[in-house]
Amino acid sequence: MARRVLLLVLATALTLSLASSAPAASSTGTATSLTYEQIMAQIAHYPGPDEPLYQPKPGEQIWLTDLDGHADIYDNDSIKINYAPGFDKSQITRIDVYRNGIKMRFLPALFDVLTNAEMKTFDGNPDEHSPASSHTDHAIDGYQYSLRFYTATSSVVKEVLIATIMAPVRLASAATANIGNEFQNRMDIPDSDIVTALRQLKAEGFRGVQFGIDYFLRTVNSTTFFPQYTYDPAVSQDWQLTPPDDQVRRMVRCAKEAGLQVEIRIELGVAGGGDRGELQPSSTSDWFANYTTLCLYFAQLASDERADTLCVGVELNSMELYEQEWATLVRAVKSVFSGSVTFAEQTCALVLKWPNMAGARWDAKERSRFWDAFDIIEMNAWLLSLDTETDQHASAMVARFVSLWQPVINYYRSAYPGKRLTFGEIGTYAHDGAALGTSPPSDSAPLDFQEVSDTWYAYLTGCAALGIDGEAVWCVAVNTTDTSLHPYVTLDRMPAIRLVESIINGE
Repeated sequence: MARRVLLLVLATALTLSLASSAPAASSTGTATSLTYEQIMAQIAHYPGPDEPLYQPKPGEQIWLTDLDGHADIYDNDSIKINYAPGFDKSQITRIDVYRNGIKMRFLPALFDVLTNAEMKTFDGNPDEHSPASSHTDHAIDGYQYSLRFYTATSSVVKEVLIATIMAPVRLASAATANIGNEFQNRMDIPDSDIVTALRQLKAEGFRGVQFGIDYFLRTVNSTTFFPQYTYDPAVSQDWQLTPPDDQVRRMVRCAKEAGLQVEIRIELGVAGGGDRGELQPSSTSDWFANYTTLCLYFAQLASDERADTLCVGVELNSMELYEQEWATLVRAVKSVFSGSVTFAEQTCALVLKWPNMAGARWDAKERSRFWDAFDIIEMNAWLLSLDTETDQHASAMVARFVSLWQPVINYYRSAYPGKRLTFGEIGTYAHDGAALGTSPPSDSAPLDFQEVSDTWYAYLTGCAALGIDGEAVWCVAVNTTDTSLHPYVTLDRMPAIRLVESIINGE
């Protein structure tokens, strides 16, 4: 067989119970890490030998299949060129292959099979923004390979055939597209155009959209908050401007018309780039009184516009210690907003023991009942160390992701049974070496689009294995004419968006 047939243990909805997804525990209670092969044996589905073979259409002269003759070509198979009986192959003198619209330069002029190794080879083509790789352990789910056939007498393409690679893992949990906090800069178009763009997101498999409303403190000791509607580098980055209320309402209405759920996030920043995870207000009671007023204002807005979720805090690590104050705040919010209320925890910092934790904690021995007040537990995941080499390996990254997050998932599932557990933020950077867990050294750092794809393959495959209830994909910048690449998101500019869509679509 050209493809492996792996055991399918997912239900039709493709969600795993904790028992089926958790690694085996040792006698000391320590989880045993699963290998990539074990993970895929649990969650991947490759069609078996009984799958019907492709039947060419009447008059069809050339068609593409896998090596066994199936129409669907998966990420572990090759692309076979099939010719109708009597077709004169000698008239074809060259076949060009384009991966995601970019010509693959290293292939022979003629071939009958585009091998899986060739499909996963990256030779450093500058148009692909990916360094040359010394191996083929890469993810190509959702990638598009187009074959163009030429004759000796004409440079005109005689046949253009396209194969889109199928993903063996389907993610049925609710994937949300983060559309960026600066969405208001892209709304100088009619509502109908915004709705059309958002409907496209839904067609691609996203169940909802998420965006933030930025407010600021002067210092980490401040107890009052202010919006920033115009760019001031002394306050914030240009993508952190506060959207006017009318634009917030407009985006929610357009998203609801497009059939998407909406999460509004209240995001605090410290003027001049201070760390919001290290807030130490001069008066805790004043801080919570003023912050409750701010949250109530947007809770009423969210209620008016029928938003689905309100996130009342993002990565406020030091403030998590005030559990009773948060419980009181959430009760107040729920008095005016009937949707779900959540908090976006910088869980990656807790897991990886970053230095800005100021006493925050998540583990079972030290943490008390912070999450009791909230409907959804949102974890944020950035700067994860998923490989030890800049020439990253997709399979190793999957195993590392699952190993890293399994103890966290096990704890939250046992401590808060029944609560939705999601990644409120999950994303990566576009620079070469991001899989090592490093921040982008500068905006001019070398790009590595394939590393972004391999990272998202690890994220979403790992989410399927862990049974996560939802993921907010950072981010998909709809309706933008900006051709630059933000240092870490803008998935719609990279092949990774094809991979994400292939896994979240569930079809």
